[in-house]
Amino acid sequence: MSDQKKSTSPYPDQWEQWPAFREALMLHLPPDVADAVREMGRVLYELLDHLGLYAPPGSWLAARLRATVAELRFARQCLGALADERPHTSLTAAETRLSDQCEDWAVKVDELAGEIERAVDG
Repeated sequence: MSDQKKSTSPYPDQWEQWPAFREALMLHLPPDVADAVREMGRVLYELLDHLGLYAPPGSWLAARLRATVAELRFARQCLGALADERPHTSLTAAETRLSDQCEDWAVKVDELAGEIERAVDG
């Protein structure tokens, strides 16, 4: 059994503690290195927040929702890439079932991103 955690995020229910790096990057690192990089990102985020270098135009809520849309679009691209890899990868039966779902999940994530974007931008 691999020493990777089921979720690559150390605390998926505390997402605001890990704002700097995507988990798609962390999965390429050994767990102890990923933890150190997450901590470095958290410190960088806190430093930038403390310095107050930038305030987005409009509301913070709208800015954070737009950032969420960007993250959802990244997730959509990730899921789409996983679906596209299907013909070029040897998969177990269970992996094939998951891979088959990736395209559908990508569409759903894209629809959610569009819904949020339309709501924010009116």
